[in-house]
Amino acid sequence: MPIRITGLTSGLDTEAIISALVSSYNYKTNKYKKAQTKLSWKQDAWKSLNTKIYSLYQRRQHEIIYRI
Repeated sequence: MPIRITGLTSGLDTEAIISALVSSYNYKTNKYKKAQTKLSWKQDAWKSLNTKIYSLYQRRQHEIIYRI
């Protein structure tokens, strides 16, 4: 059984301080996870666009080569 020393002996509300720190950490973590997800979506969109443009380029090159 762990021994917990609350703010009674030190005069500080340690539970509230720890809760605030954990809450702040969780907020920052969630913020970065959301940013990472958003960045991943943007990368996927760019990859898709790049694939479509490259496909168009290849078809155009194919048409040019076989017209001659």
